[in-house]
Amino acid sequence: MCPTAGEVNGISNPPLKIASFNIQVFGERKMDRKCVMSTLVKILQRYDLILILEIRDSSETAFPELVQECNKDNPENPFSFVVSARLGRTSSKEQYGFMYRSKKIKLDSTFQFDDGDDDGTDMFQREPFAARFYSPSTELEDFAIIATHTDPDEAAKEIGSLHKVYESAKKHWNLEDIIIAGDFNADEGYVNREDWGKIVLRHDKRFRWLIKDSTDTTTGNTDRAYDRYWDNLPVQ
Repeated sequence: MCPTAGEVNGISNPPLKIASFNIQVFGERKMDRKCVMSTLVKILQRYDLILILEIRDSSETAFPELVQECNKDNPENPFSFVVSARLGRTSSKEQYGFMYRSKKIKLDSTFQFDDGDDDGTDMFQREPFAARFYSPSTELEDFAIIATHTDPDEAAKEIGSLHKVYESAKKHWNLEDIIIAGDFNADEGYVNREDWGKIVLRHDKRFRWLIKDSTDTTTGNTDRAYDRYWDNLPVQ
């Protein structure tokens, strides 16, 4: 996000720092691990707006507690949050969550994409969830983020359907400035070279892939660009 006109040195209105983070199998058990939580809080404090993926917590308490821990560390610039319903075809449900600095960013509304019954004929294992934000300190004040976490076994098919989610959110809000972010599982093993030719977002010139295929977005032993950002925002 680009800053508004202001000081060139010591920018008065700096860009928003936006992140997408798959905290694997995030729930009460991970919250109870103090060393893990300390590291997570340090990471999250770097950003203004964060998408959290793979919240697996039937009690639905872990994510609010994570936000609370972050706010203890920086009460002058607190996070607010919004979270989706628990999503998925199986008993292993996940949620998408957004954390945002409420002094800098306002939540306008949310949009849950609905692709029908969870019976295997639907497009997504976990339907994308979108949030629209208002950011008065940046040149682009009104934008939305669509969160997605594809099923690894169906990643190519699900990525191939994301343009439909974009069009649906665009119509719902009458808004074109939209980012799609999350864990796309968008690399070899899940999405192979021959799959890319069938994916609309990859070739539609309206849209940009902001993370290259060669980028390693993982923290493990793999070298894969699973996590991606895609947008059609105006270049400032």
